[in-house]
Amino acid sequence: MSTTKVRSNDMKFEIVVIPVSDVDRAKEFYGRLGWRLDAEFASGDDFRVIQFTPPGSGCSVIFGKNVTAAAPGSAQGLYLIVSDIVAARDELRGRGVEVSEVFHSDGVYAGTDEPYLFGRRRTSGPDPARGSYRSFASFRDPDGNGWLFQEVTTRLAGRIDSGVTSFASANDLADAFRRAEAAHGKYEARLGQEGCELAGVVRRVHGRGAGGHGAAVVTAYDAIVIGTGQAGPYVTSRLAGAGMKVAVIERNAFGGTCVNTGCIPTKTMVASAYAARVAARAAEYGVDVGSVRVDMKRVMARKDAVSKASRTGLEDWLRNMENCTVYQGHARFESAHEVSVGGERLHADKIFINVGGRALVPDMPGLREIDYLTNSSMMSVDFLPRHLIVVGGSYIGLEFGQMFRRFGAEVTVIEMGPRLVGREDEDVSTAIREIVEHEGVEVRANAKCISFAKRGEEIVANVDCAGGAPQVHGTHVLLAVGRRPNTDDLGLEKAGVAVDERGYVVVDDQLRTSVPGIWALGDCNGKGAFTHTAYNDGEIVIANLLENDPRRVSDRITAYALYVDPPLGRAGMTEGEIRKSGRKALIAKRPMTRVGRAVEKGETQGFMKIAVDAETGAILGAAILGTGGDEVIHSILDVMYAKAPWTVIRRAMHIHPTVSELVPTMLSDLRPMD
Repeated sequence: MSTTKVRSNDMKFEIVVIPVSDVDRAKEFYGRLGWRLDAEFASGDDFRVIQFTPPGSGCSVIFGKNVTAAAPGSAQGLYLIVSDIVAARDELRGRGVEVSEVFHSDGVYAGTDEPYLFGRRRTSGPDPARGSYRSFASFRDPDGNGWLFQEVTTRLAGRIDSGVTSFASANDLADAFRRAEAAHGKYEARLGQEGCELAGVVRRVHGRGAGGHGAAVVTAYDAIVIGTGQAGPYVTSRLAGAGMKVAVIERNAFGGTCVNTGCIPTKTMVASAYAARVAARAAEYGVDVGSVRVDMKRVMARKDAVSKASRTGLEDWLRNMENCTVYQGHARFESAHEVSVGGERLHADKIFINVGGRALVPDMPGLREIDYLTNSSMMSVDFLPRHLIVVGGSYIGLEFGQMFRRFGAEVTVIEMGPRLVGREDEDVSTAIREIVEHEGVEVRANAKCISFAKRGEEIVANVDCAGGAPQVHGTHVLLAVGRRPNTDDLGLEKAGVAVDERGYVVVDDQLRTSVPGIWALGDCNGKGAFTHTAYNDGEIVIANLLENDPRRVSDRITAYALYVDPPLGRAGMTEGEIRKSGRKALIAKRPMTRVGRAVEKGETQGFMKIAVDAETGAILGAAILGTGGDEVIHSILDVMYAKAPWTVIRRAMHIHPTVSELVPTMLSDLRPMD
């Protein structure tokens, strides 16, 4: 006697009906969640249905007019399974959705709570063991329909159907996808939705072994942008505007270094420090303000507000950009044109690396035994250190050093080289040192064999300097000795992308890497360490790709600013570089004490100087250390880009009273460089 095993028909859960009162409002909400709009259909004025599908879900939701008799908002306990509940919550909050805190159940029955888990008490935070099915977060749609995130990383037994369809090969699976795509096209035609697409075009299917076990679907884009620093969003907007489908990946905070730990927050703090300095000098201007007190918590709150506005504005712009899909997570190359992020795989013929950099932490004796700060962790210092030791006498170190001195801290700057900002001319370096020392910053140059030790509440920095005590006693240490690129965990070796000995991505004059179709932009390529050079990288790439304009990195003129007060604006070659080149040059210099605008403002520290080619009249370089120097330098820079001689500025009529008006006057004093 034999028995025949009869397999029942498949029953796959397809649709959940959500009762809503305002269809358009609901459509906006579920679209804002990032869910895929699959269909929208209406029949006269009495019937309308809209279908959305959450990312990665095999089940969809529908709502509309006359779709259900249920009361709006009556759907509760709607589960969304996620692999990382904290990341899922953060994503929705970033989209403007109010989400509960993450919670877990302690197993004690204590009445009811919303929207589900009836009878279970909520305990704040994820399940301590991060066990599957144990961590939750809830949110509601505008009608009150209740949704619940549940974190599941390992499925319980019984969910997987052993009788599911299997494929003998990757080709069979690929054929199935192609059939599905063709069927979807017919569906589109019936609905008249020519612009509707599958959620990502299946480009490749990887099968490992019979039956396609381990098969992975790769979502295809025209371009992938890794990182949302200065170059990434610009490139994204231009490519998306040209009709390309672009995936943007950000692992942390939108905006990169500039928005979160660099330019914007630090210059906001510099502004507070400037206000404190002006208030302290108020009596010089005939103004009596009494004693000056700095509230560091308010200073940092202002900084946070300014930074947050920039960050959220950028994120909203990207998430709402047409032809742009945002992924939040860590990107890693799987091959030259394939990237993984958050368990998904993406493919593109064009990939742009814009991952930025971070503070370099040198191997100094005793450093691991103390709590030290970097430019990033300084963003959380909402108190006044008694004595801040700054290791590094260049751009970041001097900005923080002067800033915290103005806030009221004792500050010592330790520099290993013979002078501050060693890349600048000696007269510039000397003047900067005089400026910060005048305000009470102690400078220890020629520091050799720096080491640290903890002594009670103090940190001791051992220095072997040409002069001064062999030790500096402080309460906090800021490391500002350089940067390193964020390229060590990208899987670049899988893509074949070459890096140099310091980890910077090797690029050519048009920012192309060693692999065709991959570019590196911003701080990670070693071609510049400023926000403006990163943005310009994006401009160069787009000019070559979309504008038939063969722009190159070598076309740009060195230009930057140092935001001590007064600031330094720099363009072109230094005097030292000109002398080393052997070119015949003319040079002019003028102290800020002879600039009327500076005298009127009571800000006469510094000087300006400019050098020109003695034969061609081309401007070779300029430095303006003084009030408004970071702005004035651009009038010189623009003439340099125009390849016009210095006489163009000499003949210009400038506005009085300004700092800029003294540039033509200074050019009248050009003398041969010794």
